Amino acid sequence: MLTWAGFERAHEGSRVFLELNAEADYSVDSSGLAIVIRLRNTKVNVRNNLRALDLRYFKTPVRSVKVRRRGRDTVARIVLKHAAEPSISIVDGKEGYKLLVVQFSDEMARPERTDPTEKRNGAVKVQPLPASSGS
Repeated sequence: MLTWAGFERAHEGSRVFLELNAEADYSVDSSGLAIVIRLRNTKVNVRNNLRALDLRYFKTPVRSVKVRRRGRDTVARIVLKHAAEPSISIVDGKEGYKLLVVQFSDEMARPERTDPTEKRNGAVKVQPLPASSGS
């Protein structure tokens, strides 16, 4: 049973966690900017744990987390702000619970800036428009 879906900042980065009352069989799939974790034969203990986590204002590559039931399984969909490769593990929690942890380092929190109009030292660098041919 999934008893809590959460997010926290730590000194080494940020992490999304799924608290389980026992270790669960799971699979991870990624496509584009989404990471999908399927917990087989897992229920959600309370409806409140199905609320989306909006993380777009935090210093993390994660934009949102949504937990949904899919048949006998529970699926957590993590949508990223930019490409990032997290480490995923199951660790022991308090009172016999297990935590499925999706860990992101602080280096992943900011994408490489490649926009030619990005701000630098308070100024905006603007690329000139290409000359157009007359019609």
